[in-house]
Amino acid sequence: MLNKICDQAKDKRITLNQDTINRILDVLIYFIREKGTTADQTKILVLNALDSAFTFFREIFNTQSGIRNEVLKFLLDSTRSKNQRVKFLAMQCLKQFVTVSSHYLKECWHHIWEATSGQIGENTVEFAIPAIEIWQSIVEQDKQRIPQDQILHEVSPRLVPPLFENLLDEQKSQDDEEMSQYGEPTIFAATRTCLTSLAQAMNETFFESAVEFIQKHFWGENQVEKRAGLIVYSCMLDCPKPQSLAVFLSQALPTIADILFKSDSSILKQEASLALQKTVEVVPEVVFQGNLLDSMIPDLIASIKAPSKIAGNVAKFWKNLCQFFVKDEKELPPDFKVAIENLIENVFGELYNEDYPLIEQSLLAAGTLISCLSQQELKVEYVNL
Repeated sequence: MLNKICDQAKDKRITLNQDTINRILDVLIYFIREKGTTADQTKILVLNALDSAFTFFREIFNTQSGIRNEVLKFLLDSTRSKNQRVKFLAMQCLKQFVTVSSHYLKECWHHIWEATSGQIGENTVEFAIPAIEIWQSIVEQDKQRIPQDQILHEVSPRLVPPLFENLLDEQKSQDDEEMSQYGEPTIFAATRTCLTSLAQAMNETFFESAVEFIQKHFWGENQVEKRAGLIVYSCMLDCPKPQSLAVFLSQALPTIADILFKSDSSILKQEASLALQKTVEVVPEVVFQGNLLDSMIPDLIASIKAPSKIAGNVAKFWKNLCQFFVKDEKELPPDFKVAIENLIENVFGELYNEDYPLIEQSLLAAGTLISCLSQQELKVEYVNL
């Protein structure tokens, strides 16, 4: 009955007043104190109720530290349970706890780390993904705090290494290739999201770790390591001031271009196309060093006809590059006319495949290209739409 009430309240089918919320929490605390340490079935009932009702307890947790700490201890103990269902539900509840109790993480994050850090590197999706998501949530919330209240400077040295190890795990990489095409969550994807949050929060500190990782793994022959290097490179571009790494980025770009245009691995080409388009979006000036852009243009035009995820990133590359030309009032290369024709042709070719994300990116890129050319009063001949 309690679970049903909490579920209905969570789905906003009923409204709970504060007195009802207090009574629900009193019942849950009773079971936590009296039976929660011995009966797995009771733990499951309590955890299910907590999972549905956490958002209603925010005010109580903010004012009653004793109750907040009791609930946390119960959750931490449950993450160590041999019962897989109890353990799974406890991890799900911890994800909510770190959100509703975000102001108190500085005093308890060590305990959360002890309970969850071992799960980050697991091969079991049911436990690894929630563990990573718990810390991704903690990172996101820490970005909002004033510097003296932040914990990332303590968390990062512990959190980054197991995340990097996930990217180097051949089985996890393979699982991601197979499962992501069906929209299934993967440890790899959760790891990438968490690293992106870390990059956005940490700037120079993350730069140092990322550069060291890329230099160690990116330029080798092992495809798993090369993919891991590309992923970390893309995450690094989400740092607040990526311009400070312009020299390093310009050194990596020729290799990234070689992977995109010459690799036999579709997953490597996909990661390389993402890294390339993000570079032009964030630090466009680096592609103009030397003759790199001129040497890439023919292959970039050809890549518009690549498989959808690669072609979509290439279309974004063209769009971002054109926006840079307009912003800085630079003259567009003549080869951009060919890019327009290929983009439009690609749009019509993909209409029959119902590949809507690719169509959208191609149309945006084609529109930006045509707009850029028209602003510079260049004559454009293109397919009659």
